[in-house]
Amino acid sequence: MKIAISVFLFATFWGCSEGTSPNLGEAFDLKYGQTVQLSSNAITVIFQEIEADSRCPAGVECVWEGNAEVLLKVSTTDLSGVYSLNTTLEPKLIDHDGYMLELVSVSPYPVYGEDISEQDYTIRISVTD
Repeated sequence: MKIAISVFLFATFWGCSEGTSPNLGEAFDLKYGQTVQLSSNAITVIFQEIEADSRCPAGVECVWEGNAEVLLKVSTTDLSGVYSLNTTLEPKLIDHDGYMLELVSVSPYPVYGEDISEQDYTIRISVTD
């Protein structure tokens, strides 16, 4: 009986932590392919794709710092669109139906001689209204 109660409590708390939504104005992490809903489900953001990653790898001397470009699918009640955001180039910030989305960072950072799988990418974004 104690085991059943422990499993129930673990599942309940684990489910709650998975279902928490980030707040508007607070930067949050989004893994490749992940979907998040903000502001009482008024806006949905999906990290759809890593379009390019030309950032200068650690351990290499480059003449330019490079750029990471991500594609986000963003939806509100009235509008849906796919947007490109960048770490170095423009746009770094977009307006979708009155919500401002900003790409804060992309990780992991490239290392010379190591490939990064799309599934390993996490972005940090901020959404404000």
